[in-house]
Amino acid sequence: MRRWCVPNVQWSQLVLCVTVLFLLGGLHIYRGPNGGALQTLDEVVDDEDMSGSTRTTQDDRAYRRLRFPKTSRRLPQAIIIGVRKGGTRALLEMLFLHKSVQKANGEVHFFDRDENYERGLDWYRKRMPYSFPNQITIEKSPSYFVTPEVKKRKDYEKY
Repeated sequence: MRRWCVPNVQWSQLVLCVTVLFLLGGLHIYRGPNGGALQTLDEVVDDEDMSGSTRTTQDDRAYRRLRFPKTSRRLPQAIIIGVRKGGTRALLEMLFLHKSVQKANGEVHFFDRDENYERGLDWYRKRMPYSFPNQITIEKSPSYFVTPEVKKRKDYEKY
Protein backbone atom coordinates (compact mmCIF):
# COMPACT_ATOMS: atom_id res chain seq x y z
CA MET A 1 0.00 0.00 0.00
CA ARG A 2 1.47 3.31 -1.09
CA ARG A 3 1.35 6.29 1.30
CA TRP A 4 1.45 9.89 0.25
CA CYS A 5 3.93 12.06 2.12
CA VAL A 6 2.85 15.48 0.91
CA PRO A 7 0.29 16.19 3.68
CA ASN A 8 2.77 15.03 6.31
CA VAL A 9 5.47 17.31 4.93
CA GLN A 10 3.12 20.32 4.92
CA TRP A 11 1.96 19.56 8.46
CA SER A 12 5.52 19.22 9.72
CA GLN A 13 6.51 22.51 8.07
CA LEU A 14 3.61 24.27 9.74
CA VAL A 15 4.49 22.83 13.16
CA LEU A 16 8.13 23.83 12.65
CA CYS A 17 7.20 27.44 11.73
CA VAL A 18 4.87 27.86 14.70
CA THR A 19 7.45 26.36 17.05
CA VAL A 20 10.20 28.67 15.80
CA LEU A 21 7.93 31.73 16.11
CA PHE A 22 6.95 30.73 19.63
CA LEU A 23 10.54 30.08 20.74
CA LEU A 24 11.79 33.36 19.28
CA GLY A 25 9.07 35.28 21.09
CA GLY A 26 7.29 36.32 17.91
CA LEU A 27 4.07 34.51 18.81
CA HIS A 28 2.42 34.26 22.19
CA ILE A 29 -0.18 31.61 22.87
CA TYR A 30 -2.48 32.48 25.74
CA ARG A 31 -4.25 29.57 27.39
CA GLY A 32 -7.94 29.64 28.19
CA PRO A 33 -9.49 29.63 31.67
CA ASN A 34 -8.62 25.96 32.22
CA GLY A 35 -5.23 26.28 30.57
CA GLY A 36 -2.93 26.77 33.51
CA ALA A 37 -0.17 29.24 34.31
CA LEU A 38 -0.24 31.66 31.36
CA GLN A 39 -2.47 34.67 31.79
CA THR A 40 -5.39 35.38 29.47
CA LEU A 41 -5.93 38.79 27.90
CA ASP A 42 -8.81 40.90 29.17
CA GLU A 43 -9.40 42.30 25.68
CA VAL A 44 -9.49 38.82 24.21
CA VAL A 45 -11.91 37.42 26.76
CA ASP A 46 -14.73 39.65 25.53
CA ASP A 47 -16.92 37.15 23.69
CA GLU A 48 -19.15 39.52 21.78
CA ASP A 49 -18.89 39.78 18.04
CA MET A 50 -20.08 42.75 16.00
CA SER A 51 -23.75 41.81 16.16
CA GLY A 52 -23.70 41.43 19.95
CA SER A 53 -24.25 37.67 19.94
CA THR A 54 -21.93 35.32 21.81
CA ARG A 55 -19.24 33.56 19.82
CA THR A 56 -19.38 29.83 20.31
CA THR A 57 -17.31 28.20 17.62
CA GLN A 58 -14.08 26.52 18.59
CA ASP A 59 -12.17 28.31 15.80
CA ASP A 60 -13.15 31.75 17.11
CA ARG A 61 -12.01 30.90 20.63
CA ALA A 62 -8.69 29.53 19.36
CA TYR A 63 -8.10 32.58 17.16
CA ARG A 64 -8.73 34.90 20.10
CA ARG A 65 -5.96 33.21 22.10
CA LEU A 66 -3.32 33.96 19.45
CA ARG A 67 -1.92 37.44 19.21
CA PHE A 68 1.40 39.07 18.41
CA PRO A 69 3.05 40.98 21.26
CA LYS A 70 3.02 44.80 21.26
CA THR A 71 -0.27 44.91 19.38
CA SER A 72 -3.44 46.56 20.56
CA ARG A 73 -6.86 47.53 19.29
CA ARG A 74 -6.89 51.13 18.14
CA LEU A 75 -9.58 53.42 16.86
CA PRO A 76 -9.38 53.69 13.07
CA GLN A 77 -7.11 56.36 11.66
CA ALA A 78 -9.08 56.29 8.39
CA ILE A 79 -12.72 55.61 7.57
CA ILE A 80 -13.84 54.75 4.04
CA ILE A 81 -17.30 56.06 3.15
CA GLY A 82 -19.12 56.09 -0.16
CA VAL A 83 -22.23 54.94 -1.92
CA ARG A 84 -23.17 51.28 -2.10
CA LYS A 85 -21.62 49.47 -5.04
CA GLY A 86 -19.22 52.38 -5.44
CA GLY A 87 -16.03 50.35 -4.99
CA THR A 88 -15.46 50.87 -1.28
CA ARG A 89 -14.75 47.16 -0.69
CA ALA A 90 -12.28 47.07 -3.59
CA LEU A 91 -10.52 50.15 -2.23
CA LEU A 92 -10.28 48.61 1.25
CA GLU A 93 -8.94 45.32 -0.08
CA MET A 94 -6.31 47.08 -2.21
CA LEU A 95 -5.14 49.16 0.75
CA PHE A 96 -5.08 46.04 2.93
CA LEU A 97 -2.48 44.50 0.61
CA HIS A 98 0.03 46.90 2.16
CA LYS A 99 1.76 45.56 5.28
CA SER A 100 1.15 48.79 7.21
CA VAL A 101 -2.63 48.59 6.93
CA GLN A 102 -5.07 46.63 9.09
CA LYS A 103 -8.80 46.56 8.36
CA ALA A 104 -11.85 46.04 10.52
CA ASN A 105 -13.69 42.81 9.81
CA GLY A 106 -17.01 43.65 8.23
CA GLU A 107 -18.89 46.91 8.45
CA VAL A 108 -19.08 48.13 12.04
CA HIS A 109 -21.88 50.72 11.56
CA PHE A 110 -20.88 52.66 14.66
CA PHE A 111 -21.87 56.16 13.55
CA ASP A 112 -25.07 55.31 11.67
CA ARG A 113 -26.82 52.91 14.07
CA ASP A 114 -28.17 54.28 17.34
CA GLU A 115 -27.71 51.03 19.29
CA ASN A 116 -24.03 50.80 18.30
CA TYR A 117 -23.31 54.49 18.90
CA GLU A 118 -24.80 54.32 22.40
CA ARG A 119 -22.41 51.51 23.30
CA GLY A 120 -19.54 54.01 23.18
CA LEU A 121 -15.97 54.16 21.92
CA ASP A 122 -14.80 51.17 23.97
CA TRP A 123 -17.28 48.97 22.09
CA TYR A 124 -16.13 50.52 18.81
CA ARG A 125 -12.46 49.92 19.64
CA LYS A 126 -13.15 46.24 20.42
CA ARG A 127 -14.48 45.81 16.87
CA MET A 128 -11.08 46.82 15.47
CA PRO A 129 -8.28 44.34 14.75
CA TYR A 130 -5.06 44.12 16.74
CA SER A 131 -2.38 46.22 15.08
CA PHE A 132 1.18 47.33 15.65
CA PRO A 133 1.88 51.00 16.54
CA ASN A 134 3.25 51.68 13.03
CA GLN A 135 0.14 50.29 11.27
CA ILE A 136 -2.94 52.19 10.15
CA THR A 137 -6.35 50.80 11.07
CA ILE A 138 -9.11 51.37 8.50
CA GLU A 139 -12.86 50.89 8.82
CA LYS A 140 -15.35 50.87 5.93
CA SER A 141 -19.09 51.51 6.14
CA PRO A 142 -20.65 52.90 2.94
CA SER A 143 -23.88 53.86 4.72
CA TYR A 144 -22.00 56.63 6.57
CA PHE A 145 -22.32 58.58 3.31
CA VAL A 146 -26.14 58.60 3.28
CA THR A 147 -27.07 58.63 6.99
CA PRO A 148 -27.81 62.15 8.33
CA GLU A 149 -26.82 61.31 11.94
CA VAL A 150 -23.24 60.53 10.96
CA LYS A 151 -22.32 64.19 10.44
CA LYS A 152 -23.38 65.03 14.01
CA ARG A 153 -21.60 62.03 15.51
CA LYS A 154 -18.27 62.22 13.69
CA ASP A 155 -16.53 64.05 16.55
CA TYR A 156 -15.03 61.82 19.21
CA GLU A 157 -15.00 64.81 21.60
CA LYS A 158 -18.14 63.56 23.33
CA TYR A 159 -16.12 60.74 24.85
